Amino acid sequence: MFFSHFAFASKLFGGKFSVFIIVLLHIVINLSTTSLSMYLAYSLTIKGSDDTIEHKPLTDSAEFTQNLGIIMLVCIAVTILGKFISSMIFMSINRNMHTKIVESLIHTHMSFFDENTTGRIMNRMSKDVQVMDDFVFSFLDMIDYQVKCTMSVIFIAIS
Repeated sequence: MFFSHFAFASKLFGGKFSVFIIVLLHIVINLSTTSLSMYLAYSLTIKGSDDTIEHKPLTDSAEFTQNLGIIMLVCIAVTILGKFISSMIFMSINRNMHTKIVESLIHTHMSFFDENTTGRIMNRMSKDVQVMDDFVFSFLDMIDYQVKCTMSVIFIAIS
């Protein structure tokens, strides 16, 4: 039932597999942003011979700056591309669900329109569309938070 909402994604954006594409995109986005933090954390520390950690001064600042710049550019590009593709998937889902609502309203029997006023139909339709829009975009936030939490736990365990 849950994944049936995402079957409305067009074939261009993965159709029923769009949920897995979104999860994969968010994993890549969060890996790229985490790589920036990891580079900063590990490039500024030195592990001593007695397993103590000391802060390292930036002696090779040109190399450090170049590497940091490359990582930042890749991080920005991956984030923008991933968020764009993710938004396009959700816009496709919303557009197709809205079209489905209008088509079902057009093909409804005349007795439905006799029993319900135009205002009641419009109110119901606008509320349904709002609930669907909120559901789809809430799912995007939920996926993002789950991936971030999972990656945080993994990196903390590794560190």
